[in-house]
Order: sequence, then C-alpha cells, then structure tokens
Amino acid sequence: MASNGSSKTVFLAFSVNFFIAGIKTVIAILTSSSAMFSEAVHSYVDSGNQFLLWFGIKQSKKPNKLIYPLGRGKEEYFWTLVVAVLIFTIGGLVSLEHGIEALSHPKELKNLYISIIVLSVSIILELYVLYKAVKEYFDEVSIEDIKPNSWRVPIGGGFYGAEEVNAVVKCYLHGSLSIQEPVVKFENNFSDYIGVKYGTATNSGTSANILALDTLIKHGKLKVGDYVAVPSTTFISVATPVIQLGLIPMYVDIDRDTLNMNLDELEEVIRSEEKLKCVMAVHTLGNPMDMTRLMEITKDKDIQVIEDCCEAHGAEWDGQKIGSFGVMSTWSFYVAHHITTAEGGMVCTNDVDLNVTLRELREFGRDKSYQGKRYGIRSGNLIDFDERYTFDKVGWNFRMADAPASFGNEQLKKLDKMNEIRLKNADRLIDGLKSYEEISTFSHNDGMVKNSFYSFPITCNNSVSRNDMARFLESKGIETRSIMCGTLSDQPALCEGPGIEWGKLRESRYIRDNAFFVGCHPLLGDEEIDYVIETIDEYLKSLRK
Repeated sequence: MASNGSSKTVFLAFSVNFFIAGIKTVIAILTSSSAMFSEAVHSYVDSGNQFLLWFGIKQSKKPNKLIYPLGRGKEEYFWTLVVAVLIFTIGGLVSLEHGIEALSHPKELKNLYISIIVLSVSIILELYVLYKAVKEYFDEVSIEDIKPNSWRVPIGGGFYGAEEVNAVVKCYLHGSLSIQEPVVKFENNFSDYIGVKYGTATNSGTSANILALDTLIKHGKLKVGDYVAVPSTTFISVATPVIQLGLIPMYVDIDRDTLNMNLDELEEVIRSEEKLKCVMAVHTLGNPMDMTRLMEITKDKDIQVIEDCCEAHGAEWDGQKIGSFGVMSTWSFYVAHHITTAEGGMVCTNDVDLNVTLRELREFGRDKSYQGKRYGIRSGNLIDFDERYTFDKVGWNFRMADAPASFGNEQLKKLDKMNEIRLKNADRLIDGLKSYEEISTFSHNDGMVKNSFYSFPITCNNSVSRNDMARFLESKGIETRSIMCGTLSDQPALCEGPGIEWGKLRESRYIRDNAFFVGCHPLLGDEEIDYVIETIDEYLKSLRK
C-alpha cells in the first residue's frame, strides 16, 4: 500500500494498532500475562511501522528542491527499511527479554477471558483495516491499469474489483476452503439467476459437460455407443467428454449467420438416426439457439437436450434465460467469460433425481442418500460402515472450492451490468461495420433473441483473406481469434474418429476459413471500439486501391 502512496490507509492502520497496543498494555498489567505483554509490544512496533511508512509517504510527495533535484520519491523505501529493522530488533528483543523475565519469575494468570476478548476485538479491527486497504487499492486503480498490456484491444480479461478480492480473503481467514457455505450460496444464487431449481458447482466447464453426460448414463437415458449431436463448429470440450464416456459425437453443420447448429440439418438427423439420443445445444459466442424449435423437434423423441451455455451467461430466448430449456445446462466461469471464478463451472437442472446424481458424481461417487447417519448402513457388501466413505457410483473429483465460489458470488451481482456494456459495444461495432459488403457480423438484438456477446464475430467474403485481415488487425494491437476450433472433425485429435460427420459441413468449413472474432467485453470503451472500426476501415480501403 505504501508503494501506491496510500497515506490514508496507512494512517488508519497506525491509529487502530496504537489503540490496540494501549488496550493490550492495560490487560497485560491486569492479567500478569507475558504473552499479552508481547502482543502489546508487537502492536506498538506495528504502530511505529505504520507511522514511519506514513511519514515516508508524506516526505516522498514533497516537491523538488535544489538539494533534492530528482524529488524525494525514494524516501519511503528508506523508511520501509527502518521499519523492517525495528520489527526484528526492538520488537523481538523486548519480547525476548520479557519472556525470559516471565520464565524466571512466573506470575499467576488472572482474568484470562479478558485477554481472549481483547485478542478477538483486535482481529476484527485488523480485518477492517485489511478490508479498507484492499478497497482503497481497487478504488485508485483505473481500468487502464488492469488491462492486459500487450494489446490495445484484447480479446478478453477478468473484470473485478475490491468486492471479489475481499470475499476471497474472508474465505481464507475464516478457514472456509472446500464446499462449504460459499459454494452452496453460489449454486443457489446462480440457479436462481438462470431460473432453475438446482445448481452443482464444478471445477471447470469441461467437467460440467462430463458430469451432465455421465449423469444421463447413470440414469439409463444414454448408453455407450449412442449418438450425441454436436455443432461442427464449437470448442473441443463439447465433443471430448462425449468420446471419453464412450458415446459417439455426430457433427452437425452450423448456420452461417448465427454460428449455431443448423436445426434443419438436426431435424434430418433425428429422422434418420435412431441411435441419436442427445443434443449438445451450444449457444455460440453468446448467441442463443432457437430453443422453441429445438425443444419442439426433440419432443417425444426420447432425445435429451443439454444446453452448453459456457459462452452465453445472461443471454435469453423469447424472454427466458438460456440454460433453463433443456434437461440440464452447463456453464464455464473461465477467466475470459462473462463472469469468472478463474476456473470453474456449473451444471443446472430442474430434475431433483438428476441433481442428486450430479452431486454424487461430482464427489467421487459418494452416496448422498444416507445423510445424517454414520453407521447402521447396509450397502453392497458393506454392513455398519461409515456413510462418509460409502460410494455407490464410480465418480469424479470435480468439486469447486469456496474461494472461487466467493469470487463468483460477487461477479454474479455485476453480470447484468457487464452484459449491458457488452451489448453497447457490440451494437457500436454492428453500426460501424454494417456498410461494408466485404464482411458480415451478427445482427442487432431483436424480438426473440437477446445476445450476451461473449465476443464479436466477423466473417469475410471470398474477396477478403481472413488470415491477412487478422494479421493486419493484430499488427495494430487488436487481438483476434478464429471461431473456436474451426470444424471439430478436422482437429488432429478428432479427425480419426470415433465421431461421424453429418453431410459435408460446408458452412462450418466456410466459417473455419473465413471468420474470426474480436473483443467487446466490459474492459473496452468507445475509444477502443471506434479504433477497431477505424482499423477495419483502413484495411478494407487498402484492398480497393
């Protein structure tokens, strides 16, 4: 904090520690406690520490003078050195001397409970100072300070502040580490936001997809060898869980305008392939699928719909949050997504039985049906065995920790506001680029669709080289990405099967070769968005010469 010139917080710390030191001194005298005396010395040293840091900061801010032609900015480092010496000498020596005296001439402790109360109050006051320090830091740091430095217009980045950091600090200070109250709270808050009954937090979006598919297998709704419809253009973690669980991905072509699975093609697959038992409905780059039609064509067909919403937090179809249509929905909270827990995911559902299985599989396959009992359980060959170590399924370890969940709870409060910025940025890009015949983009939000714009896709026509255009933009500091994995079945890991291509996947391969996306996230303002438009304009005009 000193290095940021935050004299206000340092002075607050000095005041609090000096007050605490005085109280500890009085209590040390009343209780004859050498430990409390050492605590008092510690607090006095801390007070001296903060006073000298405050003094150093004040000195460092003084204007240049003849004797200090380069200013006094380094002076706070000198006083920081003095502080360090004092902590290890005066504080340590005084405490050591008093400790020796206490051992040589021990005194009976009095009113021990008073010492406990004082120490508890001290902890609360110190935590308050820590909270104010973190908050002040983030209040003083500008958006420009936390943008990635390598790009003028980056693809994405975490958008967070003091609230998230303090929530994580609170977790660690309270010893809340693994699947306690913060995880439960995040699950409840997020499922409420989506409009479903249950949420099961995981350690990643990929884990969420594995968990959802495995749950359907455990319930007999899927079996090894069944076909699962997957959009031919999406991220690889939509297809790999299918393969890892012994299912067969069927790659269905996409619609060029929406980048989502082509429902005409899917309908043909449903009519032709009896082994098709599941659809992975991916809302690509935050653009919702036509969920009304998807649910209609899968109705009464014994086909399970899993919504992959990893790129679409807050998006809506016909006024309803995506993630609430299918039998389950999966989510990712990776750092580049709408909200983040750094790494993390979620499976949401309205089905209570599926939810029980999701939670069992997430935690090694641990049997959840015996909660509240310790012994007297008969399960398999186990009799009178501890329920904590009773596993009725072969599961996974996909648990989310408390600290990321606490971070996510604070992020969720900001999601709608951040999505408003994404929409504003996307609309600005759409308006700025709509006159160029050489490229096409997503359309404005209208009617049934509310796009949450994970990023902003641009498709080049045959007269424009996607690769050349992307290279030009990147030479100007604008980060770009291909549309996820291109065509999944062309990937080295997947091209040898066991997946099946439905049709020629012409649209998918066109997008593979001609499309890319740029950022439209909340860290970008009008200046950055206009710069993207101006740079694209510069490139396209250069081609016309």
